[in-house]
Amino acid sequence: MGRKTRIAAALNNTRLPNCCVTNSFKSINLAPHDLRLSTWGQFGNAKFKATAVDPGHLKDPVAYLQLGASLVKDAEWAGVCQTFACASASVINKDVQGVTSIELFSFGTSFSGHVYLVIDRPQNSDPADPSTWAGSLVVDLWYAIQKTTPNAAVYSPNSAYYAWLQNQLKIKCVLKVV
Repeated sequence: MGRKTRIAAALNNTRLPNCCVTNSFKSINLAPHDLRLSTWGQFGNAKFKATAVDPGHLKDPVAYLQLGASLVKDAEWAGVCQTFACASASVINKDVQGVTSIELFSFGTSFSGHVYLVIDRPQNSDPADPSTWAGSLVVDLWYAIQKTTPNAAVYSPNSAYYAWLQNQLKIKCVLKVV
């Protein structure tokens, strides 16, 4: 079983794909009847509690992974991309053998940006240029749920997701989680 398949299986073995997405991308065709999808401040169903990642966790990889572990245990919740990335990082770190690095990346600004995980990015690659990340994988469960494909939250360099990512501005590594 390849690394991409192992990561997808680990995420799908949790209740994370059933969590609710908040602050969704308007450019993605959302299924309005899907209770896992909602707009900012409106949670799809009363069973989902709002979650957040405190900015202090972005300075401490251990605290970030601990918060992620508590999110995985406490699913089902409603969260933004940062919440999904934090929980996903914890699952991958704990349950997937052979992963050498997990990095939290962002693009845009704090008000109109997005975060996601990059797994095993080559050390000599340019953090601001996804076209140099050969062999890496991107994990974005928040995005996948919006596309109504939560089982396909792991993207390889030849995917449409990578092509979309290469068109984003101000890509940077925010935290080296592992």
